[in-house]
Amino acid sequence: METREREREEQAANGKSATPPVATVVDETEEKPRRPIVWIVAGIVAIAAILFWGIPYLQYSRAHQSTDDARVDATVVAVTSKINERISSILVDTNQPVHKGQPLVVLDSVTE
Repeated sequence: METREREREEQAANGKSATPPVATVVDETEEKPRRPIVWIVAGIVAIAAILFWGIPYLQYSRAHQSTDDARVDATVVAVTSKINERISSILVDTNQPVHKGQPLVVLDSVTE
């Protein structure tokens, strides 16, 4: 402000006409126009994001368990056979129906 006043005084002393300051009138009663379309589009994008990512994630997380330190508390049981023989061949396939008394494996006797 002071520099403008000095410039005007110098211009007046040099014979130059000082231009009067231009007063700008701002009508403060007018508010900036709000842009509801921006808020509507942002809301639609947010709803679409929730539908696209949020709901599938919630469905997945309700059905699947996750952990960082996977441990199972269980009882350890050793399974051994009562005979000292090896299996020579298997006579049935996976998921094949079997009947009572049908041989499943052929054992090879170990002679020591």
